[in-house]
Amino acid sequence: MVSSRTLPRLKAFLLTLATVDDVIGIILIAFVYSHPSSILPLLILCACLGIWFVASRMRASSSILLIFIAFGSWYAMLSAGIHPTLSGVAIGLLVPAKPLHEETTARAGRYRDLLSPLSALIALPIFAFFAMGIPLGDVGGSTLKRPLFLGIVVGLVIGKPLGVLIMTGLCGLAGFNIGGGTHLSDIVGVAQLCGIGFTVSFLISSLAFYDQNSIDLARLAVLVGSLLSCLLGSITIKIGDLRNASN
Repeated sequence: MVSSRTLPRLKAFLLTLATVDDVIGIILIAFVYSHPSSILPLLILCACLGIWFVASRMRASSSILLIFIAFGSWYAMLSAGIHPTLSGVAIGLLVPAKPLHEETTARAGRYRDLLSPLSALIALPIFAFFAMGIPLGDVGGSTLKRPLFLGIVVGLVIGKPLGVLIMTGLCGLAGFNIGGGTHLSDIVGVAQLCGIGFTVSFLISSLAFYDQNSIDLARLAVLVGSLLSCLLGSITIKIGDLRNASN
């Protein structure tokens, strides 16, 4: 959306970063904010995931069976005291990523295409509707100076891009390069866009704090940090476009 001149490899790089970033966030939720309270739901969860693994690889998979298994996994994980978001991650990882039984396309891609409209048009708007209830009546100068607010904003605007640049540099030293034609400013712009947070950031905010005031402040900080990251990333990429046009 920022630039139509962006190299395809940079778009793929940003998409990969966004995906890996969300997966890491979900893993943090699994290990930091989950508190298993019962063994039986965990056993049921393992059974559901095992059935899903087998059913999703059958020549003729039953859609109704897969739906029931998915809901069973979600409920078992919720009953076990683990955030049910992880059930979607577990199920997604178990879907075959290569064509089976002389199929031309992988089932992971077909499931993605089938569920994308449901996710983008129903699930995400409903989540946004319930998650965006941020009261702004008490926001003032003192609020914006609180360590919680500043920590999140600085983490998104400076910490995320810095981490991406450091890891990109280390991968480059190891021989994993983005490709020719990319400049440092291009990578800096993409890294800056990685500071945009929404679903997983809001989810972690609601899990990390117990009082509603801190949750609201954290969500406000996510929005402010995301807007600043978007602005800085857009400016950096536009500067890169001007440089490329002059060359």
